[in-house]
Amino acid sequence: MRVESQNNAAPKPCTAGLNVPLSSGKPTVFLTYDHMGDLKTPKARLLQGAAPGAASEADKIQSRRGAKFLWLRIHNNSPWTIGFPTESLYIGAAITAWHLCDGIGVLGLRDGLEVNACYLVDTTERNGDMPPRVQGRIDVMATSWLPPGRSAVFQVPLEYVSEKLSVYLPFNYEWETENGYVRGGEPEHRAYFYARMLPASSGPGQEGKPPKTDLRTKIVDIRVRGAAFFGEEKALRILGLHPGATVPTSAIEKGAGRLRDKYLKEGFLRVNLMVDDEASPKAGEQTEARVIINVEEGPQYTIARIEFDGNKRTAHRIAERATGLRLNAPYDTRDIPRWVHGLNQLHRFQQVAVKDVDVVVNEDIHDVYLTFHVTER
Repeated sequence: MRVESQNNAAPKPCTAGLNVPLSSGKPTVFLTYDHMGDLKTPKARLLQGAAPGAASEADKIQSRRGAKFLWLRIHNNSPWTIGFPTESLYIGAAITAWHLCDGIGVLGLRDGLEVNACYLVDTTERNGDMPPRVQGRIDVMATSWLPPGRSAVFQVPLEYVSEKLSVYLPFNYEWETENGYVRGGEPEHRAYFYARMLPASSGPGQEGKPPKTDLRTKIVDIRVRGAAFFGEEKALRILGLHPGATVPTSAIEKGAGRLRDKYLKEGFLRVNLMVDDEASPKAGEQTEARVIINVEEGPQYTIARIEFDGNKRTAHRIAERATGLRLNAPYDTRDIPRWVHGLNQLHRFQQVAVKDVDVVVNEDIHDVYLTFHVTER
């Protein structure tokens, strides 16, 4: 499949035809707990003969006792490549050749690689003193590229994840780049990690107890901002959350994932959801949270042209009906395999593949033009 753009903006990214393991119940980009331990940087492990990006099991500690650092994992659960700042550029066995959807070649991180990410620290105190913004050993600031469906691990001092402090990793999507660099004026997206996301077994005195990875949260208040297309009332129904409900902490992220999925189905290819859930601890294992979900909808893309190349004997209307496509319908890149399957069910063409579909995106009017290249039997 080829994706083109009709102006100078970066073409729309698309992973159709690739075996990318994405979860519709998760946010686009998010952080999770991996393990705790003492400080051994990837560079130090390389000097000891370890494989690039490898973390020794001996370095891992299951409780805070004796641990000084926390390892977090960033997941790219979006159909687009993302870039985030790291101490240096990774090469060799640490990367694979990768292309952004505007054709620019980049070095894609291998799945599960440990990197020295340039993370930041935030505070929940509205008027509190902020710690230094950039945390990490920044000798050379570089952009590392994480392809869809992959994850990477990085470490932060344990003291930066507390009741009042949280860690976030800034990132950008590939459509916000030009020639492999983030364009000026593009927004900074953030993936956050809060203390409540730690497993219960990581606290002092929890050794030997079974881990509890999903605590309960009582939703005191919940708001959705920026959901102009659905409206706040419908967006809240999609989230499946309401004030007064006590839910697993993960339910907030899963609800945001459902809302994102609905936006994608309606043609909002660039939608981004940011969850701000200010939580306060209560007695026991429950927290109270005031949740704000900020939606950056972006433009809605619709199908403005459907063409078939090579259908000499098969009428256009028959081929179009087989795909299930209709003009002016929202464009969802995830539907391309379904359209191709419909064509193959006609049994009039040689096997059609996703790569036989050309997608042209008109960024000025947000129209999408589809061309299916077929060969009749």
